[in-house]
Amino acid sequence: MKMKSILAIGLVCLVVAMASAQITSDPLAFPANFRTWNHTHTNLIDDAKDPFYGYHNVYVNPAGSRASIAGGTYPEGSKLVVAFYGIEKNGTLITQGKPLAVALMSKDKSKFAATDGWGYALFSPDGMAKPIDQAKDCHACHESKKAADFVFSSYVK
Repeated sequence: MKMKSILAIGLVCLVVAMASAQITSDPLAFPANFRTWNHTHTNLIDDAKDPFYGYHNVYVNPAGSRASIAGGTYPEGSKLVVAFYGIEKNGTLITQGKPLAVALMSKDKSKFAATDGWGYALFSPDGMAKPIDQAKDCHACHESKKAADFVFSSYVK
């Protein structure tokens, strides 16, 4: 009898935990584990006046990896991260500098219908959200890449 009660309580706790995780799941939450995702490529913009100055390391989560590699439309749940870093120069050697920001794209057609199914977020290097207007600050430029499912980056083979 005691064992059945313990199992019942454990089962109830598990169901409540799973339900609350689904309810609070935010597609634009800071993806702390993004460096374990597929690294698709790195870009460098060395003009300090450019708003996208620095190294850009691009990552895609497991849900979007196949589309990233093959090309085409990303499935629901796909997430892409661009980790921005400063530039360090030492003579002819140019290396990645200190972290500057982390940008996130997350595909959820029902939540982000106004921006063609993609949500956007920007974070400081420590994961604190920075205020942005998704439509104006992000999607207005990404609209130019409609043929590539609104994604600028592509997998470097």
